[in-house]
Amino acid sequence: MGRSPVTVYLVDAAGPVEREVVAACVRERDEAGQMVPLTMPDIAARLRRGDDPLLVPVRVTWLASGGPPTLASRLAGAAPPVWSRFSC
Repeated sequence: MGRSPVTVYLVDAAGPVEREVVAACVRERDEAGQMVPLTMPDIAARLRRGDDPLLVPVRVTWLASGGPPTLASRLAGAAPPVWSRFSC
């Protein structure tokens, strides 16, 4: 049986706060996961290793609490189950 591929999280963060939110979420759910900024040079450098990782794009979505539902909150509730494992 072959090894499971390494999961590489391609992080699209607007700043240090979002990077830390993603880092905390990844550490909590996948100790072996690696984070790479969502830039072509960083992605290319990671892919040159040749180990065929599983690539998972990640970004923070800020949802308002309370009040009437917004399009973003309705879409978040309709997300496929696989996405929910990344929500923190």
